[in-house]
Amino acid sequence: NNNPQAIPNQNHYPQPTTNNNNPQKQQQQQQQQQHPSNNPHRIARHKYAMADVGNICRCICGERPQANTTILVSSARGCKDCNTALCLEHFPRCGFAEKHGGAVTVHCIDRSALAPRLAIGSLIVIVAVLVFAALTKDCYDHV
Repeated sequence: NNNPQAIPNQNHYPQPTTNNNNPQKQQQQQQQQQHPSNNPHRIARHKYAMADVGNICRCICGERPQANTTILVSSARGCKDCNTALCLEHFPRCGFAEKHGGAVTVHCIDRSALAPRLAIGSLIVIVAVLVFAALTKDCYDHV
């Protein structure tokens, strides 16, 4: 079974409180907040690591470049898991940049999309043609 499993993050953000005195409603809200699928800051991962190649999520925190702000996210949901909340959770400098007026942006490369597959496929075909031409060039010298 390769269904994605939701793994909640260890750092939970505080939930907004309401002044509702209804105990049933408060209990329902707590159950919804505790359920992993309702956590907006979760990372979806496959049960088997080799089943999911993952998408590349690049966090850009502020104006100065950082050493490595790349995260692999599950390809099961496309690039929906690549968001600024993910960057703020994994990279402290992103939180610093956001507090001091810098922008936190994300770029996601969906490796299961058609364009990257065509690019990689065409590179493989070109290399195969060049190798074939190099191996058979002696056959064409006699013609």
